[in-house]
Amino acid sequence: MKIYMEENVFDAAIKRINRIFDDFENIVVSFSGGKDSTVVLELCLAVARQRNRLPLKVLFIDQEIEWQHTVDYVRRVMSRPEVEPIWLQMPMKIFNATSHDSEWLWCWEEGGKWMREKEPCAIKENTFGTMRFHEIFGAVQAKMFEGKDCANIGGVRGEETPKRVLACTSRRCWKDITYGHIDKWEENCAKVTFYPLYDWSYRDIWKFIFDNKCDYNGIYNFMYAKGVPMPKMRVSNLNHETALKSLSYLQELEPDTWNKAVERLHGVNTEKHCSIARCVPETYPSMFSGWNEYVLYLIDHLVKEEHRLAFRNKYLKLMLDFEGHPEIDGFAQTFVKCILLDDYYFTTIENVYTNPKYRAWLREKHKVIINENKKGE
Repeated sequence: MKIYMEENVFDAAIKRINRIFDDFENIVVSFSGGKDSTVVLELCLAVARQRNRLPLKVLFIDQEIEWQHTVDYVRRVMSRPEVEPIWLQMPMKIFNATSHDSEWLWCWEEGGKWMREKEPCAIKENTFGTMRFHEIFGAVQAKMFEGKDCANIGGVRGEETPKRVLACTSRRCWKDITYGHIDKWEENCAKVTFYPLYDWSYRDIWKFIFDNKCDYNGIYNFMYAKGVPMPKMRVSNLNHETALKSLSYLQELEPDTWNKAVERLHGVNTEKHCSIARCVPETYPSMFSGWNEYVLYLIDHLVKEEHRLAFRNKYLKLMLDFEGHPEIDGFAQTFVKCILLDDYYFTTIENVYTNPKYRAWLREKHKVIINENKKGE
């Protein structure tokens, strides 16, 4: 449930960022080149300017298979005199959602044929102790600010998924603050990520950008002209499981990037031409008796045994957890989407578990089970 307040989201965000600057001497802004990153960067720069805390450290983890417009925009940001660039173009392991049999992309690996040359200002050697993208944020903070508190500020918004709303509102990450998470605890110090824009809508984001005449990623203009709905515009790396739709128009909007991506990564061309096959049908195919039989068929025909085992276990748990729920067929249909998107981390299913309505149903169900067990005793 949303609770509307008299304070607008802009004033609330400025207040939150000031609070972060009050509590932390060491601050890094995580930047992706997207619209949300643009706004959080501009707000942080405004606060740092007022407090004489410039230049501001800005972190961009380059996943190599990026929109060229994103790369061009990041170059402009990193060249600003108010910015201290931390541009990572180093070997790392990225999940590849475009292929069933080549599920990893080794970005910037030594001796590889990269999408483009590395930037002169980039950090090119991985000395952070991890190859996994989601672990690098905390690893960078730990290495750069060893023994010191550090705040990482990002542009995540709760509007995009119920999971994000829950994460930003349900538990404290620093003192009385909930809009973030702990990256790493060290002796007598903490590395914390904050999301001061968590309650902004995409309309708030674009209003700020245009009202303040901010520079932003030009690929959004091409997406808008193409007819991509504003909430669906994504500029994350092109092989990410949430960005696969972008491959259907990448060749039209950035043909040179398309050619390089096809050459660089197995599955990109197939994904574009078979993207319609990844769409979840409105009804299950006629040869199956229901969604459950269709899901089990898809699981049994996955290429790798490890994937068959993981998907089967996750699906059985989902069906057991929601046994008796009136929408259980809808959950099975959602699991079809999970399989077709190669969602090995079950992000799609986690959004079911974090939906407040379904969480309440699960709590009520488990309460009944506990009561029945007590009666049996």
